[in-house]
Amino acid sequence: MKKECEALVVSLVCAATCLAAEINLGGTWTLVQADDQSVTCPAKVPGDVHSALFSARIIPDPHFGRNELKNLWVGEREWIFSRTFDVPEEFLKAKRVTLRLEDVDTFCTVSVNGVELGRTENRFRRWDYDVTKLLRPGRNEIRGKFDDNSFTLLPGEAKILTFRPKDADATAEDFRKAFSVTHLRETYR
Repeated sequence: MKKECEALVVSLVCAATCLAAEINLGGTWTLVQADDQSVTCPAKVPGDVHSALFSARIIPDPHFGRNELKNLWVGEREWIFSRTFDVPEEFLKAKRVTLRLEDVDTFCTVSVNGVELGRTENRFRRWDYDVTKLLRPGRNEIRGKFDDNSFTLLPGEAKILTFRPKDADATAEDFRKAFSVTHLRETYR
C-alpha cells in the first residue's frame, strides 16, 4: 500500500514572545532494513518504504502488473527511518518540548538520541512525546523502527494469545510503513 503522509514539520512556540519558530524535519531520511544493514537507501519523508525502495531500484514498481507479489518480502522485514537534525541552543530554553507524530503507519518504536520514547500502534491518532530533557544543542537523531507484518500481536490480544497472521482479512501493507513527524513544540502549562 503506497501512502503519502501528512506534512513533516518540527515547530517551537515561544512562550516569551508568542512567536513560532520551526525546524523542518521533512526531506531526506535514511531507510535501513533492520536485519540487513546492506539494504539501505534515502527515503523522502513524508513518504513510505515501498516508494523509497522503488526510487532506489531495490524493488520493482509495486503498482505494476504482479509486482506486488515480488515485493511481499518488504512487509516481512523490520525497517528503520532515521535522520539527524540540529537544535539551536535557544530552542532548549523552552519549558517543555513535545515531539508530535501524526500518520505513523502503524506499529513503530520511536526514539530520540538513543532513548526510546514509546510505541505507536494506531495510524489514525496523534502521538505526543516530551523530549525536553532528551534534546541537546547541535546534532540530534530521531529513529522510527517499524515492526514486520508477518505476525503482529495486536493490543488486547495478549490475553488470548492470538496473533494476526499476514493472510488475515487485512493485508500486511494495510498496517504500516509511512512515517511522518509533525511537531516539536514548546507547551506552557
